[in-house]
Amino acid sequence: MEDKQEFHAEGVDKISSPPNAMKNVPLSNSSIPVKKEDVEKNHLQPSSEASEPMDQSPSNIPTEFALPRKELLVSSVEPAPSENGSAPPMDIMASAVQDIHPAGQKPDEHVIPPVAMPSSPEPPSPLPDKDVLERTRSLWREIDPTDLSDPVDPTDKDIKKGICGEILVGASRRGRSHAHDGKYREDSFAFDVQDTWIFIAVADGTGSKPLARVGAKTAANSALGYLKTRLMSLHTNDQAPSTLRGALAGAMVHALAEISDEAACRQKEANDFATTLLLVAYGGCDEKRWLGIAQVGDGGIAIQKQNGECIQVGSADHGRFGGEAVFLTSQEAQMTWNQRAIVYEVQDAFQRLIVATDGVFDDFSPPFGQTERLFDDLQPISEQADAAAWLLEWLNYERRGSFDDRTLVVLTPNMG
Repeated sequence: MEDKQEFHAEGVDKISSPPNAMKNVPLSNSSIPVKKEDVEKNHLQPSSEASEPMDQSPSNIPTEFALPRKELLVSSVEPAPSENGSAPPMDIMASAVQDIHPAGQKPDEHVIPPVAMPSSPEPPSPLPDKDVLERTRSLWREIDPTDLSDPVDPTDKDIKKGICGEILVGASRRGRSHAHDGKYREDSFAFDVQDTWIFIAVADGTGSKPLARVGAKTAANSALGYLKTRLMSLHTNDQAPSTLRGALAGAMVHALAEISDEAACRQKEANDFATTLLLVAYGGCDEKRWLGIAQVGDGGIAIQKQNGECIQVGSADHGRFGGEAVFLTSQEAQMTWNQRAIVYEVQDAFQRLIVATDGVFDDFSPPFGQTERLFDDLQPISEQADAAAWLLEWLNYERRGSFDDRTLVVLTPNMG
């Protein structure tokens, strides 16, 4: 029998998941709008015209002569010169060349011996990922940025403990692509503990914008501060769902306002600071525990239940067209703040919760991998004397085609 889902949402319906994808937490009243792309399919119609049969017996060739073999027409046999000493044209030679037959074979028995065609070389077998990584490892460079404005350290890590035994561990590392090009890390994260609440903010600035690293840091820090202020006086379960949802939506609006102010001070456009933003608030009043999330852009938030099942809460969103992303500064995000904030009542404890930018999450989610493997890889974190340093080193894993900045925050309700 299937296990019952332990997470129930306030004011939202269930979210269906595609096959082989991570299951979303069941919800109750209304659903998160999932934006689908309208894809126009083109169908190739078979031609209705039948092809004309080719004439196999040209009438201009005498029947008493066998058809000349093609290789004789292009061989090294020199054509007989004409009366004026020039060689006849090639199209006239076709009627003058007679076939050559083995001894004892009748002239009308035309046999074309097999022609040895040059063999094309077989394509080389693709190299295993391990071999590719070994051959390309030495090609990656580690270059410090030459732009000294708004510097960002190539790595970051932090660890905090909650009053109920929860452990928060976070780490961020500059991706190989940015290191190779001498650019800054554009990911940022922040988390904190306040009374019975834990707050997490993770942001990923888009690489195509000049001040994305500033936008990511501003968004993460300002959203975290707003959540702490709004939930400081939350002590009753009756107010928890609505207050938490409003705080998450307000945190996204506040983060955008801070980015807009920063842009105005620098006389820049807000889009120059474009960034994603993922928020988590976990805690509760009395015996109940609540989980609130909000997400703008890609990356992911996921939970591993006690039975090992992995659930993605929330969903990464993209633009209306393929390859288009949604950021905190996007107009599409600004029209859906309330719909992006979701609150769940947590009835049973979970093993771990993760918040990750796409540099990590895409490596371990379909079709490139399985989230279960990500949680399995993180199991040793509870045994580490310095969990933050261990996580930072783990983020240095190698995977073919993975070059982006990597940021991961791990929440464990009780590590021992």
